Amino acid sequence: IPNSAFNVALFATCRLGYVSWIDFLLHDQRTEPAARDNAALRIACRYGQYKVVCRLLMDERVDPTAMQCDALRIALAEEHMSIVNRLLRYNRMDAAVLYAAFRLSCADGNVVAVGRRFEKRQTQH
Repeated sequence: IPNSAFNVALFATCRLGYVSWIDFLLHDQRTEPAARDNAALRIACRYGQYKVVCRLLMDERVDPTAMQCDALRIALAEEHMSIVNRLLRYNRMDAAVLYAAFRLSCADGNVVAVGRRFEKRQTQH
């Protein structure tokens, strides 16, 4: 079975939220969780699959900052605030990346949601 079949299976399970299947797929070397610019993470963010997002972030191959933090922008646009909070707590998110996500999210019309998230983050530090 080619790698692409495993990646397609990963994308489908991310959409549906099957964490146990995701575990199974991630343990197979033919699965590439960062394929297509981290599409698995972006899919999980779009469909509000919080547990899937958490599981994917445990894999070092997944990069939530890919495509100018598109996963964060998607979670904001879909108003999946638990996912937004989880992504903001991720240790590889730096200020420059967050600023880029802020700018793009504002351009997408998510100004209020973005403002609330950044406000809460600043008061926590």
